[in-house]
Order: sequence, then C-alpha cells, then structure tokens
Amino acid sequence: MKTTQREMNGAPLRVRKRNRTRRALQRAAIELVERNGYQATSVDEICAEAEVSRSTFFRYFGTKDAVFQSDLIEDEVIELLDAPGRLSLQALEDRICAGFAEFSPADWDVERRRMHLLQTVPELRTSLFNEVFRPFPLAIRYVARMLDLPPDSSRVRTIAGAIIGALAAQRVPHDNDIYELPASMDDAIEMYRSTFRELAQILDQDRLRPSTGSGSADG
Repeated sequence: MKTTQREMNGAPLRVRKRNRTRRALQRAAIELVERNGYQATSVDEICAEAEVSRSTFFRYFGTKDAVFQSDLIEDEVIELLDAPGRLSLQALEDRICAGFAEFSPADWDVERRRMHLLQTVPELRTSLFNEVFRPFPLAIRYVARMLDLPPDSSRVRTIAGAIIGALAAQRVPHDNDIYELPASMDDAIEMYRSTFRELAQILDQDRLRPSTGSGSADG
C-alpha cells in the first residue's frame, strides 16, 4: 500500500483512532461536568454519553479525574523516540503541530473547555498540576538522545525544562488569572511554531552536543 505524504508527516492511523476515542470520552465528561458539576458526574454517565463501555473507558483512563487530562504531546514524543534517526527540535515541533492539526474545530473547542475546567473545578486542580509536569521525564529522554548526553546531565535537564516552558507558553493569561488556550487550532499551531523558532534561536543543537572525545557529561 502506498504511503501518503499526510501519513508520513502526521500521526499514525492507530494513534489517530486512539485520540478520537479519548476525545469522545473527554467531550462527554466535559459536557456532563459543565451541566451537572463534577461530583454529580459518574464514570457510567460518561460512558453512556460517549457510547462506549466501561472497559473502554478504563483502557484509556484509570480514574474519573484522569479523563480530564491530555497526553497528546506525550504520545507524539513517544512516537518520535520509537522511530529511527536523529532527533531535533524541528522534528519535535513538526510532530506536535501535526498532532494538533488532527483536531477539528469542535475538538479544539472541547480542548479549550477542558483547560478551563482544570483551572476552575477544585477537584481537578491536581490534574492540572500533573499535566504540566508529567511530560518532564519524557522531555529529558528526548533531549538526552537528541544531544547524545546522559539523562542526568544538567544541560539535558535545563533544555528539557525550556521545552516544557515553551509548551506551556501556548496558554494565554486573562484578567481572572485563568490561562486560556488560543481561540482556534490554527492560532495554537502558529503560537507553537513561533515559540519553537524562538527556542531554536536560543538553543544551537549542534553547539550543545558534546565534542568527540569530550569527558564532560555536560558537553
């Protein structure tokens, strides 16, 4: 079967199918919590609304609060780590943006509402904290391989932190101390592109890699 350019550049089909199921469950959970409140919403109601079984729900989410968390970026990074070839900031930028490009306008609306609930529902604030910091170990793995340095290198940890900060910069502060996502998916992708361009200007990947025969873990 011939591989299309879209399939080469975007997420694999199995990832897209998985993401669609996860987003259907998230959409159902968000709509129910917006309508009835967090405490009054059960896993069974979320499954009924999304028209999936409980076993499907727990295949993707271990708990009710986990359905409000997103691991899209982690999925995209794992795909890159599993693929052969040299890693780069450009490859990371392209894969993350390809993942977001799979969102429909309706999906993006759900994503914006999800982020709002994480910040305004007391029971979900721990989930927000976890979502912000959960990708850090994965970012360390990515940068370590990208620079051919040990994961415990201070340079690796610093650059991984810069990447996490770049991803968080997509959220825009508002007057009520709520950080909203950009109004459209296209705006979000452009913000990611712009942020990664700034990051690439600061971080010269070739210079950051250790010299041949260097004995320093930090290059």
